[in-house]
Amino acid sequence: MSGTERHDAEPPLLLFDDDDWLDVYDSVSRMLDHLEYPAIDEVVFVADANGRAVHLSVAGEEVVIEGVAASPQLNELRERVETFFDRWTDGAPPKRSDDPREYVQSVVSRYSAVPMRSKKRK
Repeated sequence: MSGTERHDAEPPLLLFDDDDWLDVYDSVSRMLDHLEYPAIDEVVFVADANGRAVHLSVAGEEVVIEGVAASPQLNELRERVETFFDRWTDGAPPKRSDDPREYVQSVVSRYSAVPMRSKKRK
């Protein structure tokens, strides 16, 4: 996989699905335990504490981390965060930052503090 290194994702993990919904996980194992096949097909982007894309795949019946991008994907992460806050909350997204770790922490803090609209299943 081009641009991907095989090393560990660092929590917290920000997982976005095809409804632009955001879930925040405080550990890799919690995220992987929560994901099931075929629900993984609804996952469109996962970022770790450093703003790097986390690539998931299915091995047998388990979801596993295939790799983590070598560098942050801060623009994509910001766009997804802003879409989530616009679509699913009544609050503003966190202020943009050029520091990926700082930005991810601000997303996690804001996520915990803002009321969310209920997600309707497809």
